[in-house]
Amino acid sequence: AIGVAGGGFADSYSEIRQGKYLREESFIGHGGEAGVSLYHRFNPDQQIPLNGILRAFAHYTTYEPDDVTAPGFKLPPDHATLHVRTGLRWGGREPLMLPSLAMELSAWYEGQYRADAEPYGFNGDRDLKDNSHLFWGRALLAYTLPELKHNFSVSLTAGTSLNADRFSAYRLGGALPLGSEFPLTLPGYYFQELSADRFVLLSGQYALPLDRSKRWGLMLSAA
Repeated sequence: AIGVAGGGFADSYSEIRQGKYLREESFIGHGGEAGVSLYHRFNPDQQIPLNGILRAFAHYTTYEPDDVTAPGFKLPPDHATLHVRTGLRWGGREPLMLPSLAMELSAWYEGQYRADAEPYGFNGDRDLKDNSHLFWGRALLAYTLPELKHNFSVSLTAGTSLNADRFSAYRLGGALPLGSEFPLTLPGYYFQELSADRFVLLSGQYALPLDRSKRWGLMLSAA
């Protein structure tokens, strides 16, 4: 597969510390990327697929200050980053809001290599690493009860990293299940509010229709 993505404001960064949005340390970012992905199925004769994935893409980012970015805050340099991701996925989850049936066990590695890694911030108080390494895994189950049509899902995701910075760290928060391939959903928090170099995230969801046409429903979620 070949992919192209990006756009204006796509790489904007919001600095949040202890639940406070620091606009004077936040800034606008624009970016684009192109890459290639290879997929191989190891068990074509079995019902649950076991796939190996290898993906490489180059991403270029440019930054500019927001209207309220502090005058003395130096922005990160415009730079290119090479991402290399590989993993094994047994099963999988379709990109749907509420998949009726899904299971997954997967393990992943991603390396990020930046062409320009100068310090930034107030007097260079923040580092931009020239390389970062992420390791994570996910176990997931989603099921719909045949008679009642109640849908439930449970997910356990855990990850760690080496040499992570603000841009390569894991970002947790919000409730956007289609926001990324591995959304780290945490209801009650702003989107991607928490930055972590290692984490364990357990989440569950239960949804039930309130009428026959399924126009109304009730959903309970926790993480």
